[in-house]
Amino acid sequence: MLLPARGAMGQADEVPSASVKPEDADGNDPNGGQWFVMTLAPGQTGRAAALISNPAKVPQKFTLSLRDVTFKKDGTYSVNEGPPKDVAAWGRFLQPEVRVESGQTVRAEFEITPPPGAEPGDHVGAILVTSEPEGTTVAIIKQVAVRLYVTVPGDTTRAFEIDRIESIQEPGFFMFKGTLSVTVTLKNTGRVRVHPKTTVRGTPAKGPDTLLSRAFEKYLAEVKIPWYGMWVRLPVQATAEGGLIRKASKTVFVFPWGLVLALLGLAASVFGMRYWLSKRASRMGDLRADIRRLESLVTQRPSAATDGPPAEEDAEAEEVAAILAAWKRARRTGSTASMARLALALHETTADALSHLLEALTEAVDPHKQSLVETSATYGKVAILADSHASKLDADTLAQLIKTAEVSTPRTKPAKPKKPKPKSPRSTTAKTKTSRRTFASPPPAKKAAGKPRAGTAKSKAKKSAKKPRR
Repeated sequence: MLLPARGAMGQADEVPSASVKPEDADGNDPNGGQWFVMTLAPGQTGRAAALISNPAKVPQKFTLSLRDVTFKKDGTYSVNEGPPKDVAAWGRFLQPEVRVESGQTVRAEFEITPPPGAEPGDHVGAILVTSEPEGTTVAIIKQVAVRLYVTVPGDTTRAFEIDRIESIQEPGFFMFKGTLSVTVTLKNTGRVRVHPKTTVRGTPAKGPDTLLSRAFEKYLAEVKIPWYGMWVRLPVQATAEGGLIRKASKTVFVFPWGLVLALLGLAASVFGMRYWLSKRASRMGDLRADIRRLESLVTQRPSAATDGPPAEEDAEAEEVAAILAAWKRARRTGSTASMARLALALHETTADALSHLLEALTEAVDPHKQSLVETSATYGKVAILADSHASKLDADTLAQLIKTAEVSTPRTKPAKPKKPKPKSPRSTTAKTKTSRRTFASPPPAKKAAGKPRAGTAKSKAKKSAKKPRR
């Protein structure tokens, strides 16, 4: 029946194999103290002990033996089944068979004696622990092999090489630490152990102090990489006693998280700057539009009526206030042309515009510069030099201004030209009422005693001229 056989096989699979480790295991030994290491001269006998543990829930019986091993190119090894030739022929277990109760550990001693003339260097074998056959239909045998190194002192060639370089970058955006985990694997190609020191990009790599013959050991280094990542070169250097130096390098691609962040930040800054500049340009455009509107109001202000008196003082004050408001906006926006036109317009309102003229002259260019110089010169040399804005003028402009002031006519109140009153399509009555409501008739001039009126003399002269001569 196959069913019981399957049950027996399943039960055999559930029984774990034994564990084997050296009695004097030390974490600083090769492979964390999991291998057996002995140093014996030819003809010298050495003893060591193996600890055999049974983790199964049932007692187990084990057979202990020494075997030779064969290494492959990748560092893995296999236990030889043929007749012993090297380490397997040099020793034996004092008790080849042991019975270990469930959860117990048994100490098993063995001895090694290198023969005379043994080649100096490391000789590698294995301690093989074999369990009893299990199963009723199919016999299952479990074996555990642990390396055994026997070093024979003497002159021999030391040799090792850098087998491979592997790098691991932390995955994910938030896991980036600016370092790269690099693993360097060294292989001892000689017959004697060496003690290598390994560095990656100048950073010491951590690993075993001893590299045994035919052994592979891994050395780990946390290497700092540039913030911008991209292609990173990893130079590796390994040194050992006897002046052995081995060098190799590998170039890896590191995702440029830092560069991506920098580019995103730069793009955000450019976008923010463009947005701020567009907003500022919009505000400046609104200010310039307001200035142009105020300029048009100032330059196209209505003149006094032909039949009426000059503009009233309150109207003139409003005009000056409008010019000054436009002046402030033009100065804020840096519009030199508007400043020049507004300063000249302020001068025409009979207000004291010397400071504004000189301030506009400091930044003015042709064609407004000459007009500003001629207008400012009408205030006189003394007033010009007393104004604080005169010190801000360049030497050539100031000299031209003083020279013009010395020969120019002193400033007088400019006369406002009178424009004819436009005719309105309204009725005469409406005109009369509007005229009476808007303009006041000038009071009659008083007669001067003893002086004839100019109008009377003129009329008499006209009458005499019309009479024909007799």
